[in-house]
Amino acid sequence: MIQLFNNPLILISVSSILFGFFTKLADLTNEHKRHFFRGDKIIFGILYGIFGSLTILQDELLGAFYLAIILHWIIRKKIDYPNHILAVVIITVSFFSYSNLAKFELAFFSITLILFLLSGLLKDKKIIRKTYFTDFNIYAFIFIILLIFFNREYTIVLISYLLNTLFYSLAKKV
Repeated sequence: MIQLFNNPLILISVSSILFGFFTKLADLTNEHKRHFFRGDKIIFGILYGIFGSLTILQDELLGAFYLAIILHWIIRKKIDYPNHILAVVIITVSFFSYSNLAKFELAFFSITLILFLLSGLLKDKKIIRKTYFTDFNIYAFIFIILLIFFNREYTIVLISYLLNTLFYSLAKKV
């Protein structure tokens, strides 16, 4: 069992799954007033932060991708509860403490940030409607798939984001 977690793809997959799952559970305790147990908001915020950190520290592309999403959430004022703030602080401090900033993928980060900001701001201003395309960020998957045609290293981002999105959505059923 321990050897299984020596495989980077397995570790990225598990951390991406749990990152998405605990992100939604943290949302459910706030926006949807779900209560699971005493202290659930803080526990889910901490777990969201820990698994987000584990995900972004596994690969420079994942770090750039998820940091862009986090910055887009901050800009759009989506980090609006203490457990969200706690998670973002854990992820950001982990990134700046343990990442090799010399290898930071600035171009990928910038394009991802612009893509998410444009879509999010257009939704916020009600210029585009909420649809499956926008709710599940299909545009981001198309963007990543296009990048894979040029460089297969982006496959890890597709796998991670697909698992993250899937388990984020499945957590709504809890």
